[in-house]
Amino acid sequence: LSFTAKQVPSFSQFLGQGFYVTACTGISIKEFFTQQLEMNPQYLEERVQTILLDGQPVDDTDSAKVINGSVLALSAALPGVLGATLRKGGYYAAMRSHITYTSNLACEQDQQGWVIIKLFNLIAKELGPLFLARGILIQATELADFLQRQGSVFWRLCREATLNGQSQIAQNLTDIQWPADRLVHLQIQT
Repeated sequence: LSFTAKQVPSFSQFLGQGFYVTACTGISIKEFFTQQLEMNPQYLEERVQTILLDGQPVDDTDSAKVINGSVLALSAALPGVLGATLRKGGYYAAMRSHITYTSNLACEQDQQGWVIIKLFNLIAKELGPLFLARGILIQATELADFLQRQGSVFWRLCREATLNGQSQIAQNLTDIQWPADRLVHLQIQT
């Protein structure tokens, strides 16, 4: 789909719900983001304040391993005591030692797999457009539900739509019977 940059936030729900990326697994979170996804290491260290790997807070991105099926959630600083407690390497990290990620898995290196990424608050705002421009994989049913809820203004602002390389009338995408068990590559161009 092609929109003006102002419309990109319309797709932010997919960033928080989680989207799939195919990647080499069995590597550290730091390698995953800096080598696989080409994220600036300084951004990962300074801007991303909270990282959850399969629901567990991560303090050390060099030792925490991404495996096939991992769920990675990224956030900038969260407010309040909870935010201070979840912040990587923060003062209150000791309070959550029983839930903090510790690597006790023997995982194989360099396997192709799937990773689910969830982006929140400022991280979603800053990285979301980059992921959407590159393209994200989401459940077909989630896309169908999203498209069904869009009004006429949304469709008027859509400059172009293609499906499987074929130009489409954008609003006709709501008529498609999307297969429930499939992933769809959604790419938003501006």
